[in-house]
Amino acid sequence: MSRVEKNQLLVIMAHPDDAELSCYGTICKYVDEGVFCSLVIATKGENVIRKDKTPLDRLNETQKAFHKTKIDISCLNIKDGNIVHDLNLMRVLKKIIQEINPTTIISHYPDEFGYEHQDHTALGKAVISCAFRYCKNLRMLLLAEPLFRGFTSFRGNHFVNVSNYYDDKKLAIKKHKSQYNKHYTNVKFLKNRLVGFSPYINSFRISNNKYEIFESIYTID
Repeated sequence: MSRVEKNQLLVIMAHPDDAELSCYGTICKYVDEGVFCSLVIATKGENVIRKDKTPLDRLNETQKAFHKTKIDISCLNIKDGNIVHDLNLMRVLKKIIQEINPTTIISHYPDEFGYEHQDHTALGKAVISCAFRYCKNLRMLLLAEPLFRGFTSFRGNHFVNVSNYYDDKKLAIKKHKSQYNKHYTNVKFLKNRLVGFSPYINSFRISNNKYEIFESIYTID
């Protein structure tokens, strides 16, 4: 039976740290507004991990990152690097979407040039297909900014001010100790990414606001 909450957010990401990097502040903002939020992670991210860590550790890091939010977190246990936009994945996503019946869905931007991680692109395409086919209450579909938007076809048109959640976002990313040597967990990289569009949002004024950026391909006001 589908849940009956008025507003619900469903976030579907490929790897354990993807939500923290792309939409942690946005999730927190929805939670603070009383929205029921679910995070579905497709893989355990076992291909990129420290030798002293396990795939279960990666999932536990996400649990720790979101422990303040009390959101529902689950994993599809697909093999890392092997997400395929096929009938099997569509069936799994269909079941999840029909069960939760979200009003907002966030997933990966499926880069048409092939620069993005193949798991992100395959999952993003599958989510788009299922969202339009099976989500009866859908009011917004957001595709998260890639780590390197300048090399992709991504065009941000939906900006969420997450300045109030910036410190918590930094702490959440630090929970991923299995990824300690990745440049995208660096605080400087994170800050530059979040302020990149700020001058344009604020009429070319200098701003310290932090934004998580999405491409909205479906919005009902």
